[in-house]
Amino acid sequence: MSTCGCKLDLFEASAQASESGGGPWEENEPRMTRTTRTISFLIRAICVFRGYAAFGAAMITPPPEALSEIDRLIFDCRIPSATKRVCEVCSAEFREAADFVYDRYRQLRSEQPNEFVCSHEEYWKGFYS
Repeated sequence: MSTCGCKLDLFEASAQASESGGGPWEENEPRMTRTTRTISFLIRAICVFRGYAAFGAAMITPPPEALSEIDRLIFDCRIPSATKRVCEVCSAEFREAADFVYDRYRQLRSEQPNEFVCSHEEYWKGFYS
C-alpha cells in the first residue's frame, strides 16, 4: 500500500487506534485534548489536499482510457469485474479498488442515472465486499 509523504507518529497512532476500535486518538475519547484533535484533523486535511486518502492510502486515479472501460462495467452492474480492473490499472489493493468503484458508482448514479441497466436496489443485491 502506498503511504503518505506527511506520515507522522501521531497520524500512525490515530490510524492504529481507529483500526483497533479505540484508544486515546478517537474523536469521542475523553483523554484526547482539543489540541490533539486539531492536530489530527490538520494532518488528515493535509494528506487529502496532497492527494491521499485517510490513513495514508493513495487515492486511486485510473487513466482516462481505463476509466471509460471501468464506467461501462459499473453501468452494466459488473461490480467484481470493475473492481478487478481498477486493481489492475492502478496497482491497488482490493479494498481501495472496491471503495473507488463504490464512490464512482455514486457519482455516475447521480450524473447519469439512465445509463444503468438496473435500479439502485437491484444493483447491490447479493453483493458483499
